[in-house]
Amino acid sequence: MKNFFYVLCITTLLVGCQTKAPHKIQDDQRLYDQGMHYFQKRSFVSAIDYFVEIKNRFPESPYYQEAKLRLADCYYKTQEFIDAEIEYHQFVTLHPLYKDIAEVWLKLGKSQYYQAPKSHEKDLTQIKAAKTTFTMVKHKWPGSSQADEAQKMIELSTNQEIEKELYLGKFYYRTKKYKVAIKKLEELSLEGSQNTQYVGERNILLAKAYIKNKQTKEAAQILKSIINNEALASYHGKSQRLLNRVDGSQTFHNGL
Repeated sequence: MKNFFYVLCITTLLVGCQTKAPHKIQDDQRLYDQGMHYFQKRSFVSAIDYFVEIKNRFPESPYYQEAKLRLADCYYKTQEFIDAEIEYHQFVTLHPLYKDIAEVWLKLGKSQYYQAPKSHEKDLTQIKAAKTTFTMVKHKWPGSSQADEAQKMIELSTNQEIEKELYLGKFYYRTKKYKVAIKKLEELSLEGSQNTQYVGERNILLAKAYIKNKQTKEAAQILKSIINNEALASYHGKSQRLLNRVDGSQTFHNGL
């Protein structure tokens, strides 16, 4: 029993030495190795402390570049996307020739994208910034896996923008600001989206706003375009009912 406690004490002391506080470690390689130890164990919060020490105390270290990148990765993995964006942006600025720079740019774009609020009522500035970054990756590294992933993220970003504009169009329609709704929906570009639901929703809402604004010619035109589009088959019935009412010169004050 005594031997057991002796071994336990020695082991505890050794572990304590191995996990020395980052600010007490004076060797950059040891800091980096310890940071990577935690990083590979997915203990990203612990790894951050070691990489930050290298960043702040050893700017001339041969481990500085990788430590900066791993620091950004740690922030990304822990969903601290503002800090991740800052670190990735600094990295691509300081190390534009890094061997995996396309991947770093892609993660920068994702850090911007994931900062965007989920609610369509809020500002989507970060989505626009992310879309710009993804577009750059797509054009600068065509044919790469990063370009393929960037294209997927561009489509997601486009969908976010469309949903925001549709939300605003519905809001203006609901509050009887039909001219504003029409302007908003007419200006809504659906280019870049593969989702036919957006096309159907936008065109139906625009037709209803035209009707409320007594622009029956425009309403009929857009409703016929829906009916003639096989991809929008799920909207044919509703479009036909609205078109019948337009052709019948009925007034529309309720039920739309």
